[in-house]
Amino acid sequence: MTLDWGTIRTAKIKGGDFCLYLRCPAPFLQLIETCLTGWQIVEATNPPRLDIIVTKSDAVLKISGRTQTIINHSSDPIDALNYLCLDLAYCCAAQSPNATLLHCAAFGIKGATQIAFGKKGVGKSTLSFHHAYCGDRIFADDLLLWDRSKNRFICLGLPLRMRRPLPKLDTNLGRRFIAGKSIAYSRRDAFDIAPAGFAFFPDEIVELTPTPAPVPLTQLLARIKAFSVSKSLTNFHSETLEG
Repeated sequence: MTLDWGTIRTAKIKGGDFCLYLRCPAPFLQLIETCLTGWQIVEATNPPRLDIIVTKSDAVLKISGRTQTIINHSSDPIDALNYLCLDLAYCCAAQSPNATLLHCAAFGIKGATQIAFGKKGVGKSTLSFHHAYCGDRIFADDLLLWDRSKNRFICLGLPLRMRRPLPKLDTNLGRRFIAGKSIAYSRRDAFDIAPAGFAFFPDEIVELTPTPAPVPLTQLLARIKAFSVSKSLTNFHSETLEG
């Protein structure tokens, strides 16, 4: 079946206290709906603003966000979905004046919740996948909000992201992901992903070096500062996008 990329949809996407407005081709919105957890997506006839716009021209998808000063683009829809997930996270942080966006993983482990901080490439996504495959709940694969006013971490309902090729653990694993050229995203309900807006406080904190090293609670704020996403990416640069 040929996908109708010429049909443009405008949608309100709401998860927890987050509310964003998106305009994109209909097949791309279907892709978003297939991957996000805890987000209600409905048509928006007269949106008060546009937070994210995705367009397609000459087989290239272009992704614009209110927190971005550049337009990202890709010919691979799954790679474009990666930019969309980043823009969604940035916009959620921008909507939350008391929140800081963090690079970290978080999951359930033996009845406790654990946050794992670590630099890019240290293995946060691999560790999250391991826990997801074992049936543990995933609170974050790589991006998580810290709300200092509530002293809680807030989930964004983003899917697992894995580099290709996927591990050959069983014959059904590929059906739980949507694969692009170089990365794959998990399908909604394929794993136990905490919904957008879910709040928690961890029982354990570790830093991947790459092996997990325990971090005392007294060092939590220092880790939050060290692994926070730049404020230049989590502030709105315009009242709305045009398009």
